[in-house]
Amino acid sequence: YGADYTGATDSATAINTAITAVSAAGGGTVYFPAGVYRTNTSILVKDKVTLQGEGVPSRTDVAVSPTRILHYGNNPGVLAQTPAIIGEFCLRNLEFDGTNSGVTASGLVMDAHTNGGAIVGTKVYDCTFCNFTNYQVLQNGTVFDNTFENCTFPDYDNPAGDCYHIGPNGDPTQQTFINCFFINKNTQWAFRTERVTNPRFIGGTIGPSDVGGNCIFAL
Repeated sequence: YGADYTGATDSATAINTAITAVSAAGGGTVYFPAGVYRTNTSILVKDKVTLQGEGVPSRTDVAVSPTRILHYGNNPGVLAQTPAIIGEFCLRNLEFDGTNSGVTASGLVMDAHTNGGAIVGTKVYDCTFCNFTNYQVLQNGTVFDNTFENCTFPDYDNPAGDCYHIGPNGDPTQQTFINCFFINKNTQWAFRTERVTNPRFIGGTIGPSDVGGNCIFAL
């Protein structure tokens, strides 16, 4: 669909066109060969579509991951928003880097509050969300039965939002994190939830990389 894997030009339109085609066919996989993909607008994930990168992202050096998506601008890097998203989608083997993003940008936004409805059964494997100015992951509304496995959420330099933030709206529940790393340096939180979410942590690490960071906030 014409995506540029050198990072020189915007590939968001090509990526979203591919996602729409796969969704219209009833679901499937959009495959990203190794490379760097620049996005100036959000990647809009859809029901029963998997975004599959090549290789496993580095958990210690975000600049060397095989398949990197560099996001520019103030909108989310990846957006799942109801009512268009009501079922399963999957992200696998991708690094989402917000080094060049704007002041209100977040990495992955799961929004089931703006338009009502629910987002169910999200699965994210071997992905990294890093360096976004606002949140690395923001979840709001009725978003439940989500699984994150072998994922990394580092926020070493940005002084704004939390690494993983679950907002106050809706009824989120059943959040499972398997061998995930939430590493926060600033004065915000590595993991923050403003609702009872039944979070389940199996292995992994949650904590600051220096004395200025905070670990878990649960309201």
